[in-house]
Amino acid sequence: MNYLKVKERKNSAVPLGKRWLIGVVGGVLLQCLFSFPVYGDEGVEVRISSEPAMPQVVERVLEETFAETIGEVLDKSGVEEIGEGRAEIEEAIRAGINIVIEPKGYSVWRLELTVEEEKVRADVLVHPKNWSPEDPRAVREVDVRLSGEGLSEFWAEKLGWRLDEAKKGLLEIYARSLVGLPVDAADKSWALNLALKEIEEEDPESGLFSSFEVERRVSVGERAEVELKLKPRGDLVELLRPRMYSRTLPNFVLDRLRERLLSKASFIENMPKAEVERYRDEIGEALEKGMREDELMRRLRAEAEVEVEVLPKEPVGVLTTSIESHAYHMGVETFIDFGNENKDSAEIEIRCGVLLGRSVEIFANLNYFTNDSTLQPDIGLGVIAGKNGFLGVGYDIEREDPKYFFEYGFSPAVRARGEIFEDDRLNELGITYQFQQYILGGFFTNGDNEYWVRAILKL
Repeated sequence: MNYLKVKERKNSAVPLGKRWLIGVVGGVLLQCLFSFPVYGDEGVEVRISSEPAMPQVVERVLEETFAETIGEVLDKSGVEEIGEGRAEIEEAIRAGINIVIEPKGYSVWRLELTVEEEKVRADVLVHPKNWSPEDPRAVREVDVRLSGEGLSEFWAEKLGWRLDEAKKGLLEIYARSLVGLPVDAADKSWALNLALKEIEEEDPESGLFSSFEVERRVSVGERAEVELKLKPRGDLVELLRPRMYSRTLPNFVLDRLRERLLSKASFIENMPKAEVERYRDEIGEALEKGMREDELMRRLRAEAEVEVEVLPKEPVGVLTTSIESHAYHMGVETFIDFGNENKDSAEIEIRCGVLLGRSVEIFANLNYFTNDSTLQPDIGLGVIAGKNGFLGVGYDIEREDPKYFFEYGFSPAVRARGEIFEDDRLNELGITYQFQQYILGGFFTNGDNEYWVRAILKL
């Protein structure tokens, strides 16, 4: 491309007529630039060429503005003067336009007027202010990144990965509106606002971050930086509801660990339910990792499994958490049976066990009966069968008889459990359901045509 060199001008005074024309052009252009929408004059056709190419949205506004300006000027000065005074009129219009648009970052380097029947054609060459072939003084490339403001480390990472996957397509959209914007504008907002308005209408992140409001911050330089700030909207998780389960730890320990869980899960609060549901597995893994960092968990050699779900009709996130120790087995339960003819009192059972490795347990049960204040202890040896099962053999010290134990968890809340005695009438075989952390209910039988309901308070 051949670039037009600007001729040196003498410092002679500007003729009065030319000064008047420049003033007219500047005044008309100011009115056009700040009176939107702008419509081109039907009698003037403007063709803008630019190097580097400016965004189409800016080019459209300048074309309409130049057409309006030139049309108004020619109405005042007369189209017939174009013939003899063409160069002077062209230079006056160019100078008048530059007075107004150079603060906005652009400069008209050449303007040529051609009369074609009833229409005037204006060919305009526009460069960014302070342009040179070696240094265009315009945006050359665009980068887009996610702002971490208002986001936890977890969400900044996950949403950042999502942005990276879609980055190529986003950059193409942003480049159409931003590449070519001037970098030396005194009024940096004029061209940038035009570009941002076009971007907002296209809303390129609408499908990518549909659960968030997107605020765009753009810094203009040779490399335009687009920063996206996300604000959650719509259905949010406003409340976390932990459900704590453990076969090996008592509730007073789980209460302490619940506090740790809620502290670690705070990054879920006030986030879109759709996002929490989408990353439920990753959230669970993050919470399990956070629980492992707790000092009490380390002392107990305990591990946690966390399942995350959101309730469809409530702003609630449910954290179903199973915590099991690989060092100790402790528990305190109070039983009250309804319909059992062999027992007419409440029973309190205290269990103390030590695990040898991950599969063998030595334990003692202290069974206290409230009606006659008797204590019947058991000792035993058990094997942890898989993830949810337990089999044990023990010795009933009071009766001097062996007894057997089994337990199996179908889910964190539903378990099969039983004790088998030498005297079949004393057997306890049943299914329990944990309604709440401290309250369980169960249906039991001795296997000999006797059935009863058991209420369990788990301390």
